[in-house]
Amino acid sequence: GNAYWQIGLGYTPHSTTTSTVEKVESVMTPQIHLLLKDRIFYGGLGLMRSYVRREESHWTDFVWQLQFGAHFPLSEAFDLQLAAYYLFEEWGDIGDFNTDNVELGMSLSYRY
Repeated sequence: GNAYWQIGLGYTPHSTTTSTVEKVESVMTPQIHLLLKDRIFYGGLGLMRSYVRREESHWTDFVWQLQFGAHFPLSEAFDLQLAAYYLFEEWGDIGDFNTDNVELGMSLSYRY
């Protein structure tokens, strides 16, 4: 009851960045996390990898993600979640904390 697996798929339909001349058609990012919870707070560790679709499509390297947040029940079926995500590529990098690697997120969850 105090831990759960979170499995997800991030999707971006198209993107153009200044760092690449080539247009990205889409990006799909499967991810899995093991999260621990205590009342409204949760945190854990996950692994993700992106498939970048463009003229020459490819899989990116795996990226680790620490996740910390809080969820607020809105009803019996819906929760609002606010979280911070810290991305790092290798375990040796985890101590070199860089705020540029922190992302903030908000989600609405439905339990069935």
